[in-house]
Amino acid sequence: SPAPPSGRNGPTNVAPDPTSLHLSPDRVDELVARSGELIAAQARLVARQDELVALQDRLATALTPRAPDLLAALEKFHAALADDQRKLGVEVSELTSAIRRLRMVPFAQACRGLPRAVRDVATMREKQVALHIAGEDVELDRAVIDGLRAPLLHLVRNAVDHGIEAPDDRMAAGKRSGGTVTVSATLRGPEVVITVEDDGRGIDLTAVRAQLRRNHQREPPEDDEAARAIFTPGFSTASQVTEVSGRGVGLDVVRRAVDALRGTIDLSFVQGRGATFSLVVPLTLSSLQGLLVRV
Repeated sequence: SPAPPSGRNGPTNVAPDPTSLHLSPDRVDELVARSGELIAAQARLVARQDELVALQDRLATALTPRAPDLLAALEKFHAALADDQRKLGVEVSELTSAIRRLRMVPFAQACRGLPRAVRDVATMREKQVALHIAGEDVELDRAVIDGLRAPLLHLVRNAVDHGIEAPDDRMAAGKRSGGTVTVSATLRGPEVVITVEDDGRGIDLTAVRAQLRRNHQREPPEDDEAARAIFTPGFSTASQVTEVSGRGVGLDVVRRAVDALRGTIDLSFVQGRGATFSLVVPLTLSSLQGLLVRV
């Protein structure tokens, strides 16, 4: 029989992929909430088991040696309950991990829009800038990805606008005419380290210190501590306002966004050779596992 008609962009009636299933974010969030309640219920069962042990000890003191059969039955019941509790704990842990994985999406989704931002700012500022992204397959919680989009965009735009020098300036400094901005994600246990690195001029410490003096703020003797002043609210070394935020302008917003993700942000640089912003954020915000120790 003849093939069904198709439009210019391919077949108009495409059968859904039978191997895939679309889940809305709301349904995934509901599953996460339910799994959290299941974890809490499992924890209460552990507490009940501890209560049973205490009752068993009291009975042993009160009844021994008059009711050995009763004590043996209680010991057997306790062993069976403990075994069931361990099996339930394993299943709850596996179920929770499986549900959590439903929320995980690749880091590449947080980087959407970065290539265009680099092109737009580089064209506006008449610069040559290449963007490299590494770790695109690293998976994070969808909520973390959503929270990273704005900080990454701001850091990348700043790197192109105020980190990378003009071609003539770069060549005069012995560099290639085109600059590079690298965004990468690396797993580190339950966290992911995200870096935004450029090979530009680094941090203008002279301008930073001058701004600190104008603001009547303490001027740290160490360069690293002075450079971190760019994360304070309202701090700016820009001589004029442009469409693109200057290095330091709005970085307090970036820091607050990272704080909201329960993460940290740090800065390292080599004067005249570039700067690196390092963001450390958890893989997921849905739940945290902890170990409680009593002494």
